[in-house]
Amino acid sequence: KLAYYPGCSGQGTSAEYERSTRAVCRALEIGLKEISDWSCCGSTPAHAYDHVLSSALSARNLALAAAEGAERVGTPCPSCLANLKTAKYRMQDEAFRDKVNALLDNPCPEELPETVSILQVLVEDYGTGAIAEKVKKPLEGIKVACYYGCLMSRPADIMQFDDAENPMAMDNIMTALGAEVVPFPLKTECCGAAMGIPRRDITARLTGRILERAQAFGADAVVVACPLCHMNLDLRQRQVVDNRQMREQFKMLKHHADVRAQFSQVGLFIVNHGAIDNNLPLLYRLKAVHILISVDLPEPDGPQTTTTSPFFTSVEQSVST
Repeated sequence: KLAYYPGCSGQGTSAEYERSTRAVCRALEIGLKEISDWSCCGSTPAHAYDHVLSSALSARNLALAAAEGAERVGTPCPSCLANLKTAKYRMQDEAFRDKVNALLDNPCPEELPETVSILQVLVEDYGTGAIAEKVKKPLEGIKVACYYGCLMSRPADIMQFDDAENPMAMDNIMTALGAEVVPFPLKTECCGAAMGIPRRDITARLTGRILERAQAFGADAVVVACPLCHMNLDLRQRQVVDNRQMREQFKMLKHHADVRAQFSQVGLFIVNHGAIDNNLPLLYRLKAVHILISVDLPEPDGPQTTTTSPFFTSVEQSVST
């Protein structure tokens, strides 16, 4: 089994992403064992404040996984992935390791587990061919733009996954699911990330540019692998419209009623909770590999975010598809 680090957002703002990740892995028989007593990796605030503190927060979780005999840790969140991988990378330096250990109750073992994204597990361990064989309701007739964000494959020497500037993992999974993947040159551009809190104007400008380009290339939906990217691209659409004054021009899905019907046919429930006003089409959320397995998925534990479908709404990880 893969030691599993869900991350804090999976317990809150992206809870549907977390449940979908577990459901997909269950259906594909990818074993996950949640790390006991895991804690926050520090995300952006920690490493922006202190690299030693950030690494200590992440290294603690890797040490817990190592104590349970894990050789690899999997996480669905690119921010968690970057922090965990960066901590291991920096702790190759003995002086840095000593500073980190000074902040921990117990020193870390010299050899810490490797960290991988669940997307990487799907592509490299399971394989897109095997995923294609599981498809029951292909996403035919749906055009998607795959957006990876700025962390999934960069910096290349630390992340060591996919092409740093032109990643294809999600593109290949979506193709395996039957969707048409449109060319998308902004697939690794930043969406603004946590700048949405202090500088909404910056995030609105960056997300607006991404959504405009997706529309220009004919995408019906944007598929993402990051909870924060998902939040910025989806929930901040009103800010994009207000900021860019493009109420008439910004139409992510011109024929949204038709597209909604298409998504419904493949078993995907569209979350439409008024992200922007009713006169504007919405950025629809696509949980790709989750749809893919419209094989009979077991009902997830805990409350569901939808009442009409076992599929969770969000575009994340697509799994990360």
